[in-house]
Amino acid sequence: MKRFRYTGFSADGKRDSSVVEFATEVQAWESLTGLGLTIVELVPVDRDVARSNMFASLFSKTIPLSSQADVAEQLSVLFGAKLQATEIVDVVAQGAETIAIKQCFEKMGRLLADGATFSGAFEQAGTGFSPLFHAMLRVSQSTSNPVMVLQKLGLHLRRQQKLQAQLSGALVYPIILLFGGIGVFLLVVFYLAPSLAPMFVSQSREVPAAIGVFLTIGRAVTDYGVQILLGLICIIGTGLLFATRIASFLRRVVLKLPVVGPILRDTALARLTRSLNMMLESDIPLAQALRDTATNLNQDVFAPLFAEASEVVETGSFGAPIFAQNGKIPVVFKELFKIGERTNSLTTITGSLATALEDRVERQAQQAVVLITPLLTLIMGGAIALLIYSIMEAILSINDLAF
Repeated sequence: MKRFRYTGFSADGKRDSSVVEFATEVQAWESLTGLGLTIVELVPVDRDVARSNMFASLFSKTIPLSSQADVAEQLSVLFGAKLQATEIVDVVAQGAETIAIKQCFEKMGRLLADGATFSGAFEQAGTGFSPLFHAMLRVSQSTSNPVMVLQKLGLHLRRQQKLQAQLSGALVYPIILLFGGIGVFLLVVFYLAPSLAPMFVSQSREVPAAIGVFLTIGRAVTDYGVQILLGLICIIGTGLLFATRIASFLRRVVLKLPVVGPILRDTALARLTRSLNMMLESDIPLAQALRDTATNLNQDVFAPLFAEASEVVETGSFGAPIFAQNGKIPVVFKELFKIGERTNSLTTITGSLATALEDRVERQAQQAVVLITPLLTLIMGGAIALLIYSIMEAILSINDLAF
């Protein structure tokens, strides 16, 4: 089977873009047009440029983790009820709370009617779901207990959503301060400073330094606004063209930060370990489970280690030494993974490890929230206070003009 990336429009004019698998390009074209799509682009993935993939990922709609967890739990119930695949997608589509999920399962229904498998149809239609969701749904289709896999997936997504909500909530107040500071700054630059400057000029007095800085900024924006806007557009366009490299660079920088770095590393390791555990519980061999985990979560910092370990395990050796060589992985992970391989108890151990890592991330996140929220508040408050002080100093200096 070959993979093809297509772009087309449905009968109601909505854009649709995804990756499909067919034996030939002709079969892909006939199947897609049979779904009522008007295809404007159909190219093999191996010839598709990376830039197109990047733009597709940038503009694709990501479904919230809480909604993904709802779908996973709903699928576990429906699979447990032994319903047919077509009945399952119909139930999910009818009960969907978001348009994205409804469209996804409606499209799956059409793909199933066209002969696709459940996981294959989801692969093509579920573009807004996380890579882990795709991976676990494939696993659930190849195991004798899909209900258990989907239930664990739902719990994992719930936990991720809870952590994400904690971090987002901690940034609300600093963000409000940031926008407030920007508003005050613009008010000073475009209204207050131009109003105060003529008072000093009329008395042949030097304009205070703070007022002069604000006047310079205001004139620059007024005189060169178009050029500044074009420059920003060029910068943004360049950033989009090199988004993959920039994101990789920023990821490396953030991972080295003192507080955020350890949280992100442990989060990545917990996600990889949980994925590995769910695959092992589904009776997937260790080498394949390691390889699939690395492939499905290839953006995580430790994914290359899992891929390397899978290659070593395939040769008949242990994968633990691969993890032991990395100084960023916690010692407890290294030791327990080694014990699990030697005692053939990795399924149980990876489950415990994943839970322990998730608990550790949650504790670290709570500590970070306690530290970051007041720190950012002090920084933003200090910046706003400095701005107000500079203006008040200039205003008070007006009294000197009378003498």
